[in-house]
Amino acid sequence: MDENNENPPAPKPKRTRPPKFEPTTEQREQVQMMAACGIKHENVAKIIGCSYSTLRKHFKSELALGLDTANASIGSVLYQNAANGQPWAVCFWLKTRGGWRETNRTELTGADGQALPAATPVFAVTFAEETDTGGHDVGDVETSPRVTKADGDGG
Repeated sequence: MDENNENPPAPKPKRTRPPKFEPTTEQREQVQMMAACGIKHENVAKIIGCSYSTLRKHFKSELALGLDTANASIGSVLYQNAANGQPWAVCFWLKTRGGWRETNRTELTGADGQALPAATPVFAVTFAEETDTGGHDVGDVETSPRVTKADGDGG
């Protein structure tokens, strides 16, 4: 072979871009439903089969309004049930939207519904001085608690 007749290197193939992403109506509904359910956007992109940036670019509205749309849809069912007098719906609506709440109240009364007597202490704690009786020099006088009856009688 003649060294002067070498074949020139083949040109590098041009990089081709993937086709432009065109979301379908089905994909839009699917993204909106997943956003309403709280699925992470990164996972939504994987399920749809696109990159995260493509998802944000083409499904911005569906991602932003998915939860609100679902809440409106479910809320309208709740509202219709409450307006039609369904007790569970009325109760739920008033607790969550109307500011109502359930309360439990316990009242304590004395005999025959009279007021309870005022609480009186049964014991009081006082401090009495003690000294070392063993003949040892203990320095300052120590104090220790002594429990006595509240009316002043010795314990």
